[in-house]
Formats: sequence, structure tokens, C-alpha cells
Amino acid sequence: MFVDQELTRLEELIKKLKFEYEQYFIGESKLPPEKLQKEVETMIRNLYSQPLGRAGPKFRFQMLIARFNTYRAYWDKIMRDILEGITPRDRIRAKLKTLIPPEEAEAKGRGDPLRSVYADYIQAKKDQGDDVSHLTFEKLSGTLKAQADKIKERFKCDDVEFRVAVEGGKVKLKAIPK
Repeated sequence: MFVDQELTRLEELIKKLKFEYEQYFIGESKLPPEKLQKEVETMIRNLYSQPLGRAGPKFRFQMLIARFNTYRAYWDKIMRDILEGITPRDRIRAKLKTLIPPEEAEAKGRGDPLRSVYADYIQAKKDQGDDVSHLTFEKLSGTLKAQADKIKERFKCDDVEFRVAVEGGKVKLKAIPK
């Protein structure tokens, strides 16, 4: 009976630890739950030293250890990624910083703003791992010119500027009426 209660308590602590790590990873908690993790590890060591008796509790204990080890490997990987700054959220931010706004591209002497947008669009698509073999300058410039005409008419403006943006892992073209 005592062993069953301890196994139930261990299972609850593992669930709580999983929840605490999830809260830490999404930013709700400032520190990882190291104290709770040490408590779970201590409890596992203590249960290892006790005779578990029947096959049922032994199996349950092994299952809980396997679950904890799986979670711990996952948590360690995420913690390494956070320390190295390579979480998916950080990778997207880094890619956004590397994109050159059209104003800077024109200042560098690329000439035609549509060529600049095309080059930035192709580069962003490649960075996201998308296939760019079907994209041509003519196709993109034709689409952008048609969109620019519609936007000029709708917003009664003289010019439209296009920018490349990455949102949610997808490359998009943003139109800015001027």
C-alpha cells in the first residue's frame, strides 16, 4: 500500500514538473523548476532503494522513470536551445533582422525598386526553405504592378512601396501606399 501511494505521489510530481517547465518555456515563469526536479529525482532514488514487491508496482515505477527521462531529455534540449538562442521564435527574429528594407536596397544602388523587392523576396523564401524555382522576376513584377494600380486607385495615392516580411514562418509582401 505504501509503495502505491509513493508511486501515485511520484506521478503527480512528474505531471506538476511538466506543467512548471511548460510555464517556464512560454515565459510565464522566470526560472526553471529546478527545485521540483531535484525533488522528483530524489524520490526516484529513494524508490530505487526500496523493494517494490509485486510486478505491478515494478512495472508502474519503470514506466514513470521512462516518462520522466523522456521529459528530462526534451527539457534539456529546449534549455540548450534557449541558452544558444536558437528557439523557433528567435530564428524568425534573426531572419527578419537580416532582411534589407527596400529603402536601403535602393540606397545601395540596386536601381529598380521591383528588382530589389524581388531579390529580397527570393532570399526570404530561400531562408524559410521554400522552393523558388517557379518564381520569376517577370511574374512577380507583373503581379506587383497590378496590385500597385489597384492600391493607388483605392487609396488615391501617387506611389506604392512594397516590403518583404516574414510572419509566422511565411514570406509575405506588404504594400505601403505613399
